[in-house]
Amino acid sequence: RLMDEGARVLGMGREEIRRRNFIPPSAMPFVNHSGVSISSGEFEATMDMALARADWHGFAGRRRQSEAAGRLRGIGLGYYVESSGGGPEEEARVSIRGDGSAEVIVGTYSHGQGHETAFAQILADTFGIEFEKIEFIQGDTAYVKFGGGTGGSRSSQMGGIAVKRAGEGVIERGRQVAAELLQSETGRVIYEAALYRLDDGSAEVSLAEVARAAETEQFGGDGLAETHRYDRGAGTYTFPNGAHVAEVEIDPDTGVLTVCGYTAVDDCGRVINPLLAAGQVHGGVVQGLGQAMLEAVVYDPDGQLLTGSFLDYAMPFADAMPDIDVSFNEVLDPNNELGVKGIGEGGACGAPPALVSAVLHALESKGVT
Repeated sequence: RLMDEGARVLGMGREEIRRRNFIPPSAMPFVNHSGVSISSGEFEATMDMALARADWHGFAGRRRQSEAAGRLRGIGLGYYVESSGGGPEEEARVSIRGDGSAEVIVGTYSHGQGHETAFAQILADTFGIEFEKIEFIQGDTAYVKFGGGTGGSRSSQMGGIAVKRAGEGVIERGRQVAAELLQSETGRVIYEAALYRLDDGSAEVSLAEVARAAETEQFGGDGLAETHRYDRGAGTYTFPNGAHVAEVEIDPDTGVLTVCGYTAVDDCGRVINPLLAAGQVHGGVVQGLGQAMLEAVVYDPDGQLLTGSFLDYAMPFADAMPDIDVSFNEVLDPNNELGVKGIGEGGACGAPPALVSAVLHALESKGVT
């Protein structure tokens, strides 16, 4: 609101006042006034992608069409930068079975985000094995000995990195077993695509064979497994960000608000799985639009709660939601090997200001500020 009002007073475009105030990529890492380091972001490029996809500069023609039909139309922009990451520690245990399949036990918890898919992708890439050969275990205290759960968009950047490092630890542990099986020095053993081979290509042994050998007394009998507890360090965060554009129509006789279009361009670092990431954006935007135009806890003058159940509380439903155009500007975070940032909360950050901006833009001809 402050940026929009500043643009109005200065006679400047709402996108231009933001452009002038963005931290440029050349200034990264940037230490803000609270002493926190923002490590990456291409804010201007992300905003320009959103403006182009939303046809920001073609809005005047759409407004004229709405006015001809007796409706008010507005377009609004919200650019968010948030810190994400949750607690500073997370743990994963990865083991390879004798048939070459893998098991991953992790302390995060998926309640719809698709961790079983994303973490399996990370391990499949680490080991060079088939995605289907990976079993995912979460939330069972018979197996999970340490974990911070899920919150603060921490799963990929905490659990994902713990999974990757545990997998790499398994490979290193297996290299020692493979060296004995190949009767060679450890330094000559190369791992690639589920095979340990000598650097001259003269001999090789499979990951499954190494795992079976690791279960024997000769190699300690503990199997091929590694537990890694990732400690990112206190006060260190990633900074996902994004430009969200909402376009609305308002019926001036009834006040009914329709969100005609919505565009989200988010920078969550590397996108591990585009479908899962887009789903997170959809969910966040719906929650954010719900916050801005529907949801409210209401009490009567005597303090009686009137919205005590979902029969009375205005949840966001599909009929109130627009199609959401989702895309990403992948600016990798340099402080973790996956290059990831958060994404689950982005829509709930970007949607409320974008919608409020759009509504006030629609109402400006009526003198509403």
